[in-house]
Amino acid sequence: MTIQFSAVHNTFYKDFEVWRKDSEKDGLPISGVYKLVADKPIGRLLGDDNYGVLYIGKGVILSTASRVGKFINALNNTESRHNGGIRLNAPNILNKFPIENLKVEITLTESPEELESNLLHQYNEEFGEMPPFNRRMEFTK
Repeated sequence: MTIQFSAVHNTFYKDFEVWRKDSEKDGLPISGVYKLVADKPIGRLLGDDNYGVLYIGKGVILSTASRVGKFINALNNTESRHNGGIRLNAPNILNKFPIENLKVEITLTESPEELESNLLHQYNEEFGEMPPFNRRMEFTK
């Protein structure tokens, strides 16, 4: 199951906390993969990414101090403990990709490392490079 949230700090946490508590009650996996997606295509080396993927990450999701929470906080410039999130805060990037137009897509899984690796590998194969805010080749294939 994949769910999407606004990347705006207050909106994200309002919706995320309700979903997080429901997911814990339902016994869903606590870890997963999250993507930051734009509302427009992004030109890449081998063609346009029409889905607008800016970042792919993994971590414990269903936690009050989750990796995706650190990402949202860094995107919204309220903390600096997530390098992928910090990269958005350059003025020229914010002008092109306002936070109000970004979404965070979350997929819970028992094997977040494998899913993240597969997604990064697929992205690299299709576009010839990593998503803009991913800096390392983190897939294992």
